[in-house]
Amino acid sequence: DAIENVLRRLEAPDIDQDLFTQLDSEFHLELARCSRNPLIVRMYQQVNMVRLHAQWDRMKTLILSPEKIAAYNNQHRAIFEALCRRDAEHAVSLLRTHLGGTLNSLRILLAREPDFVAFDPASPAFALLRRSEQAGDAAPPPATRAFGRHAGNPRCFLARRRLDGG
Repeated sequence: DAIENVLRRLEAPDIDQDLFTQLDSEFHLELARCSRNPLIVRMYQQVNMVRLHAQWDRMKTLILSPEKIAAYNNQHRAIFEALCRRDAEHAVSLLRTHLGGTLNSLRILLAREPDFVAFDPASPAFALLRRSEQAGDAAPPPATRAFGRHAGNPRCFLARRRLDGG
């Protein structure tokens, strides 16, 4: 199982920020592939492209402590296990918590270092951040909600492998 292999590598005790970032990208992309929705897969590919920017390197040094990496890995494992049980409702709840925590970490970083990122107020990213702040929650992007509908789909390779005993 591709996702489980990535998880095992993520959970290695000596993982550093660079390897975590690479494997975290792989984990989320594999989850997107499980949806069998090309739009979601493409969205995560775009997110992973952002991780190649120099700002991301600086950000991960400011955010990704060993404790934060361990917390993210615990969340990844819980999401994976919920999907293996085909518990879509719990998986979506866990994804909301996971993505909300990530968004909160970014908000804390931006509050601490306001010049870290220069947002274009006309950009979709800026609009999404402002909407989530105004709503007072950390709702995941629409694609995450769509993925939740596919988590219990027996055609999903992850669910199918679990049913087949693989």
